[in-house]
Amino acid sequence: MANESENKQVPAKKTGKIGKILAFFNKIISVLLLSLLMSILIEWAGITTDFWAAPGYHHSKQMMLSELGWFESHFTESLLHSSPISFVRQVLQVVNDTLFVQSGIQSWLSQEQGGIIRDYIESAVYVTLTFCIRVMIIVFTVPLFVTAALVGLSDGLVRRDLRRFGRGYESSFIYHNSKRTVLPIMFVAWALYLTLPVSLHPNWILLPAAGLFGLAISIVSGSFKKYL
Repeated sequence: MANESENKQVPAKKTGKIGKILAFFNKIISVLLLSLLMSILIEWAGITTDFWAAPGYHHSKQMMLSELGWFESHFTESLLHSSPISFVRQVLQVVNDTLFVQSGIQSWLSQEQGGIIRDYIESAVYVTLTFCIRVMIIVFTVPLFVTAALVGLSDGLVRRDLRRFGRGYESSFIYHNSKRTVLPIMFVAWALYLTLPVSLHPNWILLPAAGLFGLAISIVSGSFKKYL
């Protein structure tokens, strides 16, 4: 009897809502940190191999200016902030003062006239600022993903009701597999955009990602078998 009780598997505890929320934010932070690290490493690899057309840190500087120009051109208004341009400039100023000015890196760069070490350090500075701009672009495109999710949810629920009333075929296989793709679509798009080593308009990545995100939610809600 004792052996039988020991062999019984203890049921795994279900994660509560707070735990799921914390796990979601933990995934976001992990994606951001890994993307920043990969961006710096890719930039350094390009400098080492002379892959970039612009020498040294100038490639990362040009990329940062291009990203800032796109933000100022297309994010003049937003539902999340009354003045997105001034907000992103304040964020960049805080990041620059905290990480580079107060740490002494900025003063060292002003004294250093040249050298490969300066190229690596200053490129890391510009890559970090570019990363912050791209994060702000992702933040201000959250309403786009929310809209895509609502459209996908509405479309899926309509198709689900039509299937239920018409005694259509229900597949739990489609539901469970499509459910696994919802968050990866968003995280992969974010990671790809954040680590991109060249300047590319965010619409080329974020718009298709939002469309795929809404499509995945439509498939999930449309194939859901139980009552909502």
